Amino acid sequence: MNDEVVASAVPPALRTALIQRVNVPSDLIDDVYPASPGIRWVVGMWQLSGRARFQHSFAFKLRDDVDENKLRSAWKKVASASAILRSTFASTDSSNLHVVTFKGFPLDRLWSEKSLNDGEADTAAVRKTMEELVSSPLSTTSPPARAVVLRHNDSTYLIFHLHHFQYD
Repeated sequence: MNDEVVASAVPPALRTALIQRVNVPSDLIDDVYPASPGIRWVVGMWQLSGRARFQHSFAFKLRDDVDENKLRSAWKKVASASAILRSTFASTDSSNLHVVTFKGFPLDRLWSEKSLNDGEADTAAVRKTMEELVSSPLSTTSPPARAVVLRHNDSTYLIFHLHHFQYD
């Protein structure tokens, strides 16, 4: 299916209503697409779970020689090149779920940094941060993808937090 066929499947009035649901100017939106049955299922189960499931965090310990500025730049480039990382979902009713893809979004939403020096073991601090990310998910009025650099004691970790619809 080519992009023209998919894009034409969303009538202009519905497209406008969906963009209003994410509450941004239409010039910030790349496009609106019908959600696949798999995405509809994942989002429905996420909603039934009270927004507690189907979004996950992935942690990676960084080597000491990793240049964090280059890492941040690379993450921004990946998000810019990957439409799904710039996407969220919106609906006008329970049967009308669509994927809304942004042209871009603020780096402060995409990337953050956190420092802890609490005496806990690294694994406990990483686990706690991951649980905090999952227990307080980002609003879906913007793409729910983010990367967090966690500095704890003498170690640094990169934690990705994504909604399941973005990586399945």
